[in-house]
Amino acid sequence: MAQSEFKKVMIKDVQLVYPRLDQTYQYDNINGGSKPCVPTAGGAKWSVSFVVSSEKAEQLWKEAQAWFSECKRINPTKLSDKQFKTIFGMKKRDDGTVLFRAQRKGANNEGKENNPPKVMDWNMEDLKDKAIWTGSVGNVRMWAYPNNSPNTGEWGISYWLDTVQVYKPEYGSEEDQDFEKMKNPNGDQPPSQSVNDDFSKVAAPEQTTETVMFGDMETTVPTGSNTVANDFDDEIPF
Repeated sequence: MAQSEFKKVMIKDVQLVYPRLDQTYQYDNINGGSKPCVPTAGGAKWSVSFVVSSEKAEQLWKEAQAWFSECKRINPTKLSDKQFKTIFGMKKRDDGTVLFRAQRKGANNEGKENNPPKVMDWNMEDLKDKAIWTGSVGNVRMWAYPNNSPNTGEWGISYWLDTVQVYKPEYGSEEDQDFEKMKNPNGDQPPSQSVNDDFSKVAAPEQTTETVMFGDMETTVPTGSNTVANDFDDEIPF
């Protein structure tokens, strides 16, 4: 995979869904969902999904389609007879919004561990506790590249996870997401760029609380919604 086949994509001010950023995870074939694993385990990856409007999703679709066509020009030997069919990890939701996923393998095809994606806080410093959960808000930098599914043979665009800036973290527990089996780039990594190229400090998040009852016990917890619907439909044919 040549670096020329990677296109930078910046997504800002989005709700993060099913973040797996504190370590690598793999799909649990026995119990379903995901489970922590070492980076060299089969299917190990860091990943995060995010929610955008249908208008933004349509924009991402058109950009991915155009980039796939450009990659066919860049690498005609590999892609000349291939057709763009999908953005892998994209799902539309009942409320009209659309979910996308970016991920990075724990190791390359030779078994060498990859560096983890960079995860920053609102001040562009290393996020100390990366075990955030659905409902966190931030910015995502990723790289679009042509990819294909070994299950269906379909070609499309995948998002390689580069950097996440989390300026409103949420913590707790959540349901696991389903992982799709996809091939990943072998060889060159996306171009390396400084976070200063695309990120900046944002205002420190305001922490508000509310009083709630757990049985007979009254306690104070952070305000804000911590759940996201996970009923998905088929891929969106823009």
